[in-house]
Amino acid sequence: MQSVLRRPFLRRFCTITDSRFESLATAELESIADLVDAQISDKETVDGSVELHDGVMTLDFCSPEKGTFVINKHTASQQIWYSSPVSAPAYFSIANSDWVSKRLGMNLRSKLTLDVEKLVKIRLDL
Repeated sequence: MQSVLRRPFLRRFCTITDSRFESLATAELESIADLVDAQISDKETVDGSVELHDGVMTLDFCSPEKGTFVINKHTASQQIWYSSPVSAPAYFSIANSDWVSKRLGMNLRSKLTLDVEKLVKIRLDL
């Protein structure tokens, strides 16, 4: 009988209570919104705004390129849903204290950093 080796880079996805999901997702969205707001406020070449209301974060860029990111918590699936003007929608689940997309193999902060850089040519430090 062969033994199954666990690869150290695989993340463990788990189901949590709805209240725990709400707490973790809210904390993540608030943290990202605060970091992005502080960083785009420092950039004179970028016209952007961040808003977070009722579990929905919008990041809107007016120039030099137009586009709106929408990131929201979805309690029924226990995921954070991600919409970007430069890439396909993505869904992130909690895994090892991080929000990770199984399909993309990357975390939410990395995905947002990559897409913002594509759109407005600035690199966020999330």
